[in-house]
Amino acid sequence: MRELIEVRASSFPECWETCGTCATDELRVVERCVAPGARVALYDCLLVLEATKIELEVNAPCAGTVDTLLVEEGDEILPDEVLLLLLKD
Repeated sequence: MRELIEVRASSFPECWETCGTCATDELRVVERCVAPGARVALYDCLLVLEATKIELEVNAPCAGTVDTLLVEEGDEILPDEVLLLLLKD
């Protein structure tokens, strides 16, 4: 049986709390790069997030198949939120 992996949003870097330049409470999904059933390789881009006009890619932590996407484009998310489920090869 293949392992189901939770792919989560990254936590904000520590510097965001003190700098103020790019710190924000808003983290938004701007692009879904895959669909359920898509095969992905290690480090393939799964989603693109945006925080104060800075784009952050969410990359595949392993090769596998996208099982479930839990977010839509435009959704506001929280750090460490589960974004999708990936069946590991």
